[in-house]
Amino acid sequence: MLVEVMKSNDQFKLSLIWGILHTILFFSAFYLAALIARSDVHTHKRLMLLASLSMVSASITRVAYLPGVPVDGTALVLLSTYGLLVAPVLIDRFKFGAVHPVFKWTIPLYISTQIICIAVLPGTELGKLIAFPFAS
Repeated sequence: MLVEVMKSNDQFKLSLIWGILHTILFFSAFYLAALIARSDVHTHKRLMLLASLSMVSASITRVAYLPGVPVDGTALVLLSTYGLLVAPVLIDRFKFGAVHPVFKWTIPLYISTQIICIAVLPGTELGKLIAFPFAS
C-alpha cells in the first residue's frame, strides 16, 4: 500500500506523509532532549509528556478518517491534538502560577512546524521530492 501512495501525487496523501515525517522527527527530538535532561526532573517529565503527545496525532488521524465519523477529519485531528497540548500548559499555570519554559518554546514550535508540514510543504516541488524520493 505504501508503494502505491508513494507513486501518486495526491495532495492528501502528501500531507499524510509529511505528517508522519513530522511525528517521527518531533518524537525523536523530544525523547532525546528528555534523556539529556534527566537530571532536571521538571524539564525531563515535560519533555517525556511532549514526546508522548507528539505521537497522539497519528492515532487520532486513524480514528478521524473512519467511515461514519460525522466531522471533518483534519479539523478533528488538529483540534484534539492542540487541545491535548494546551492541557499541560493550563495545569502548569494553575498549579505553579507560571508556564514552564519547555512548554513556552516547544509547543509553539511543534504547532507551527506541523502546520507547515501538512499545509505548505506538500504543495511544493521540494516537499514532493522529499516525501516521495523513489516515485517514478
